[in-house]
Amino acid sequence: MFFFQAEDGIRDLVRSRGLGDVYKRQVFSVSLASQILFPIYKTEYGNFYFGVGPSIGYSRDHNNSIYDSKYYNPDTVTTPNINYASYENTYISYDIAANALIGAEAIISKNISLFTEAHLLGGMRWTDDKWINNYGSSTNYEEKRENSNKGSGWFYNFQYARIGVKISL
Repeated sequence: MFFFQAEDGIRDLVRSRGLGDVYKRQVFSVSLASQILFPIYKTEYGNFYFGVGPSIGYSRDHNNSIYDSKYYNPDTVTTPNINYASYENTYISYDIAANALIGAEAIISKNISLFTEAHLLGGMRWTDDKWINNYGSSTNYEEKRENSNKGSGWFYNFQYARIGVKISL
């Protein structure tokens, strides 16, 4: 399974704030899995089966946003105060897992059958999460916060279900 998504430069102009927001996000995820299928029950009308196999994966999610606001102090109407905040986050994960599936197949004809499957995934995940926050204003107030979090742990999830038609030539 391969998945890639990138969003870049989404600008939201909100009239009440004046300057608007910018939000950028890039997501990249790739995994490699294989399965060996084993029949559980087989008849001339269909069969039930299960499968198991290894899976490895990598995922990177990077996003940042910028928020600007302009407001006028009642005492100094001609000089606006401008506040800004920016946020940047990078989340990376590595997975080593086992995947499993259970499925059923109904035979319609010699070459056509319908099937349904449920896929599960469980294993070990290593993560690295970093983020930076910046705050400031036109009154020379500025603050920067950085944080990092690394970890690992076990995970399991219902990955997906699928229904399909199998055609043999």
